[in-house]
Amino acid sequence: MPDLTLEESTIKKLQARAETQGVSADQLLGELLDDETIQDMRQFFSLSIDMLCVASADGHILRLNDAFATTLGYQREDLIGRHLLEFIHPDDIPGTLHAMERHVAGEIVETFENRYRCADESFRWLAWSLSPTTDGKTYAIARDISERVQNDMELRARNEELDAFAYSVAHDVKNPIASMMGFASLMRSYYERMDRETMLYYTNEILEGGYQVREIVDSLLLLARVRQANMPKIQPVDMMHIIEDVTDRLKPQIMARSVAINMPESWPKVLGYAPWIEQVWMNYISNAIKYGGTPPVIELGADNLPDGRVRFWVRDNGGGLTSEEQKRLFKPFTRLSSTRKVEGHGLGLSIVNRIVDKLGGQVGVESVVGEGSRFYFTLYSVGAMLSVS
Repeated sequence: MPDLTLEESTIKKLQARAETQGVSADQLLGELLDDETIQDMRQFFSLSIDMLCVASADGHILRLNDAFATTLGYQREDLIGRHLLEFIHPDDIPGTLHAMERHVAGEIVETFENRYRCADESFRWLAWSLSPTTDGKTYAIARDISERVQNDMELRARNEELDAFAYSVAHDVKNPIASMMGFASLMRSYYERMDRETMLYYTNEILEGGYQVREIVDSLLLLARVRQANMPKIQPVDMMHIIEDVTDRLKPQIMARSVAINMPESWPKVLGYAPWIEQVWMNYISNAIKYGGTPPVIELGADNLPDGRVRFWVRDNGGGLTSEEQKRLFKPFTRLSSTRKVEGHGLGLSIVNRIVDKLGGQVGVESVVGEGSRFYFTLYSVGAMLSVS
């Protein structure tokens, strides 16, 4: 007979049953252990990939299989005797209690979900089914659905982003198109009476509207490429060369607003992907021009951080941002207050956020109303990555 340890209450029940049947307890136990059905159930309990658990009427764990323990990172002995509610996420306790109440009332609870605390203090989503037994115990079957829940959350976030996208595009494209159509309509109706100067003005306004629409489309395409692109090859970048390219591209705006840009003579060596980093600087510096003072005074800089990263930043002398406006930054398709007399369609900072996140860094802003803003992003320094490798 296999080595088997039984509780005293179980032994007494076994003896009583043996006496009723007129056999010895050892004989009855041997017959039970030889029963193929019981052996099959024992093997099923041990080998099932589902998480199986037997709990007492008051919710204490009496038995569980290896899948239950390993999925959550515990040793089996760490769970035996513990109450199920000890491991439930606080926000999920009311729903779990409701399911248990239905179960106690005799109802078979086919499915309910909650978050269960793992040994490393993280939580995993489990889908449970409960079935009562004749002796008041509970058979519980759980399945880890964390991946499905995560996918659902991501899908929900994408749907919300698409809703915001539809609103943003409708709002931002509608205005320049309406302006273009208005000027074109006037030219068609009155071109015979228009002087050359008026016609040239209307033509320039139509072109300006077209440029705005193209900029929005280009930004949307860039956002899509960044989201879908595989991780590019990360290598040391020449930050001075990148910033010189950006300022050259922005030279018309810089000259038109008499912008002053101050920057260091050298930059820390970091790892990244130059085309993406150029887009980050382009957004930060162009926003500093748009939102800066009169005239704009822009300062660029970099700080070495204790964790081996470098924080690059752009400071402007504009009106600054309220705490509420700062919370809305870097989110897809959000715009600053409509009272600000600047162009912009809310995509730029979302693109910056996605780029820097893919490069392993972070973005942020520090701002005080009336004192300007400092936008920053971080990247790993070359030295930090070499020390890790």
